[in-house]
Amino acid sequence: MTPTMKRTHNALILMVCLQCSASAIAEHQTHLRAIVNVPGLQVAVLETDHDLGKGSARPTVITNTRWVSAGDQFEDDTIKGHHFQFEIIEADLARETIKTREAGQEHTYSFPAPNRPATAKGWLHFENTRFTDVLDVYSG
Repeated sequence: MTPTMKRTHNALILMVCLQCSASAIAEHQTHLRAIVNVPGLQVAVLETDHDLGKGSARPTVITNTRWVSAGDQFEDDTIKGHHFQFEIIEADLARETIKTREAGQEHTYSFPAPNRPATAKGWLHFENTRFTDVLDVYSG
């Protein structure tokens, strides 16, 4: 093996090791960003941040947004080798609460008590929502 081939081989091994270690330490965090409760569209907008290389000098965060409703199930396979099952157990839009099961663990996400009349028939509630997600809601 020539010196150039050996360096290339070692670089490839290093890249594979870095990829494996990055996926092994990937963590996720879910945030409730919006609740849409209007006739014909009752959904919550969840944002999931995948943190690769937490604690490293140059961490990478991958963010996904998903519109969900009660009973939705999906597999989040954003990070190779680090995917997990995601299920919406309950979506209580009136109370602005979403219960999930993520990788077998249950979580509850909610907004502070709403300041709207009890007779409101439809409403939108956004909290730290990305502009593109707000546009998606209004164009949906």
